[in-house]
Amino acid sequence: MSNVQPGQMIGPYRILHQIGQGGMATVYKAYHAAMDRHVAVKILPRQLAESPEFTGRFRQEARVIARLEHAHILPVHDYGESDGFTYLVMRYLEAGTLKERLHGEHMPLAEVDRLFSQLADALDYAHAQGVIHRDLKPSNVLLDDRGNLFLTDFGIAKLLESDSKYTGTGAMIGTPAYMSPEQAQGMPVDRRADIYSLGVILYEMVTGRVPFDADTPLAIILKHLNDPLPLPTSLRPDLPPAIEAVLLKALSKDPAQRFATTFEFVSAWKAALPRAEPTMTAEAAAGLSIPAAPARPTGGTPPPASSPPFAPPRGAPSGPPSGGPPSNPPSSGRPLTPLPVAAPASAPPAAAGRKPSALLGPLGLLAALGLLLCAGLICAAFAYNNFANRPRPTATAGSGVVLTPAAGTPAAPSGTPSGGQVWTSWTSANIIYSLVFVSDTLITGGPGGVTRWNASGGVDDRLTTGNGLPGATVNALLVDPDKSILWVATDFGVFRTDGGASKVYNAQNGLDSSTVTSLAQTSEGLLAGTAYSAIAGGGLLIFKDGGWQAVNDFPSAADDDQAGQLGNTVTALLVDQSGAWWVGTRNGLARFDGAAWVTFSTDDGLTNNKITSLGEVDGTLWAGTDSGVAIFDGQSFTPLADVSLSPIFGILATSDGTVWVTGGGGAARRAAGRTDWKLFDSQQMPSGTLYSAGQGPDGAVFIGSQAGLVRISGNDLSVWRVPNVPTYLDYSRILKDFNSDNLFFIQQYGSGIDTFDMAQQSWTAGPLLSCGGCIPLLIDDQGRGWGGGGSGLWITAGQTQQHLTTTDGLPSDQVEAVAVNGSAAWIGTDAGVAVYDGQGITAVYTAASSGLSSDEVHALLADSAGGVWVAAATGLSYFNPDGQWQHFGLGSPFTQDIRVTDLAEDHDGAIWATTDGDGLYRYQSGGWQRFSASSTGGAAPID
Repeated sequence: MSNVQPGQMIGPYRILHQIGQGGMATVYKAYHAAMDRHVAVKILPRQLAESPEFTGRFRQEARVIARLEHAHILPVHDYGESDGFTYLVMRYLEAGTLKERLHGEHMPLAEVDRLFSQLADALDYAHAQGVIHRDLKPSNVLLDDRGNLFLTDFGIAKLLESDSKYTGTGAMIGTPAYMSPEQAQGMPVDRRADIYSLGVILYEMVTGRVPFDADTPLAIILKHLNDPLPLPTSLRPDLPPAIEAVLLKALSKDPAQRFATTFEFVSAWKAALPRAEPTMTAEAAAGLSIPAAPARPTGGTPPPASSPPFAPPRGAPSGPPSGGPPSNPPSSGRPLTPLPVAAPASAPPAAAGRKPSALLGPLGLLAALGLLLCAGLICAAFAYNNFANRPRPTATAGSGVVLTPAAGTPAAPSGTPSGGQVWTSWTSANIIYSLVFVSDTLITGGPGGVTRWNASGGVDDRLTTGNGLPGATVNALLVDPDKSILWVATDFGVFRTDGGASKVYNAQNGLDSSTVTSLAQTSEGLLAGTAYSAIAGGGLLIFKDGGWQAVNDFPSAADDDQAGQLGNTVTALLVDQSGAWWVGTRNGLARFDGAAWVTFSTDDGLTNNKITSLGEVDGTLWAGTDSGVAIFDGQSFTPLADVSLSPIFGILATSDGTVWVTGGGGAARRAAGRTDWKLFDSQQMPSGTLYSAGQGPDGAVFIGSQAGLVRISGNDLSVWRVPNVPTYLDYSRILKDFNSDNLFFIQQYGSGIDTFDMAQQSWTAGPLLSCGGCIPLLIDDQGRGWGGGGSGLWITAGQTQQHLTTTDGLPSDQVEAVAVNGSAAWIGTDAGVAVYDGQGITAVYTAASSGLSSDEVHALLADSAGGVWVAAATGLSYFNPDGQWQHFGLGSPFTQDIRVTDLAEDHDGAIWATTDGDGLYRYQSGGWQRFSASSTGGAAPID
């Protein structure tokens, strides 16, 4: 379609090779030298660049698409025209697609829930920005190696369908199998067309097939228009009727009969999911009596009517909302007494998990660590410049890391607060990717850093970026017993400590990439797998003789998708009982026996070329992939058909012969002496996605999850959690409760809430909002909670609640912001701003009626002078107390066509506006000042 050649420059991007092609565009991997990164460049058909009408529309649409910033939307970095080509530049993601994941089979409901929730949240966010996708389909949904989802290809269909030079008069742009009836007929579409397509994707995930299929595109379209929907239960008889009802509504041929918003759709889905029973049935447990954790609250599941409106009562129990008792007692604060360590004579086999750090070497090798162990763990595990010898913080362990300067730390810069004031940081610590044992002490790692646990499930210590880690996300852990060293692999390098000193290794001092994914110990030295090195032969390094060296002859390509070669993103490492190295990559598996490399792929029986974990069971190599498990027989692999989890993140063989496999959808267990497998999903486990698994010296099995550490001992299951930490990894805003010492931290791109009590310095999960998952926008000085989202405005005061929608006069049910100005509330939506006086809507202001830069209003501020500031798309407006509007935009005062992201007023009455690329602005005494990265010594007035 585009005739672009490798090596050619498209703008500042050097094309490397083609990575995909569809009906609308061709995608290339490219290198951007200025940013030293790889990107994906999507090039549209060349003839479009010849149309001035199209290029004008393209700039406008691309600007909107590039502003979509969501955790599950693939970012667009740039756009433009070059040498007759029109292009979009996106993040280059080493990923497969949802289409590849489906491969004609239905998914476990727990995995469907996880992926559908991410996809629906991304789509709901896009709709809130006024963007309709128009071509939702599994091939436009990317999946990374942790099973997270990224939606891509926004807006391309809209651009192409409106250009008759490309489409021809009356032609359709889209994919017939996922196209809504109204789009198939060429009618105008709104978000309900996307909801139909989303319903088709959900139908396919649940049943394993699309609802309508035929030999020709026209025949498929006619079925969408005329044929009744094949009942999901006819394809999957065990499907709950409530889920079938949700699919029937989403796939109504009449748009008016569908869910009006994605929020309504996902709320109905959550409500229809099977509820967890108090305990497992005997048949399901097969002798393992595991009490089920309460269901994790979600944005779409309405809480009980008795739930508090916004603020939980003081003293409410702490702990994340994912169920299970907060079993972690606070740390006793006792000193870490050195103890000798000797592994039991019958130490269990090493654990095999999502990261090979959980399967490294017999525990008996740790005996030499005795003098350097503190309560069963190397002191250095949490030592950073003699951290272990410094006075302990007075805060309870787990309540945060007090960043007291360590010995040798440079003096604080001038202006540092005096009087002993220090920063305290908190990280979410209950998402656990990897785990490793040191004698009877367990160490875990994940997006919140490293945690050291005691035998009763309490937290002894933590290691985060606040006290030494180079990156917050821990991908792998390894203890080198011969050298008494703890290694921690993160997304920003490797942290190494021996108890008295620590060091960080990254791309500046020896690694081929700072993103370190996996670790393994060999007789020659430490192996490290990396990602994104973009070097032929890269991705695998060995640490010996005091430095990092590339592994000679490692057969990886410079790109992860070269046929017949390994990817240079290493995803898993294992050294087997014979000493052979196994290296999993994103494009195949390799074995090194000390003399030569042998590679394996789907041609050799692997279920997928994307390797996600490695384990050893009875001396046999098991390979976990993005779509199942395969077992090595010495020559090739045989798929394990009895385990339907995917991706596979953990493989563990316990000392009694039991085998556990963990991944997306839960865990599967094969008891010793049996051949059948039992599945444990989100009804029994605290979350539907489980990561690494390991076995402790007492025989208990530990499994990392998204909601804590699962411990299974005999017939008992418990969940260990780090106490007094936030639940979520990222937040979009902080709200103050005027009637208490609580701060509400609102989850970014979601409706989750963490509450921080400033007086008690404590975290609690929630509260659950009685508006069924609406997003908290404001707590006013009367204690009323104002919530928005996709289902209108919710006003909660004590036990009373009001709900306003378009039927009450709102211009849209997508409520983005609220500001209270005296007795009136201003309500920002994606179709204008409304004024509510407590009885009804008294006014609606739009771009047409009042001069706002756009109808999409996303931030509001009622100032102390009695006016209201309104941020709408690319401008800022002020409603004066006298009822007159004043507008600010490009040139007055902004230097770019930007988006104001937030507004605030300081104690001096100055108004502050943050932007998405033009710095920070302050309005005071009728004039504007701009502050930016280039500002020195303040900023001069600009008008």
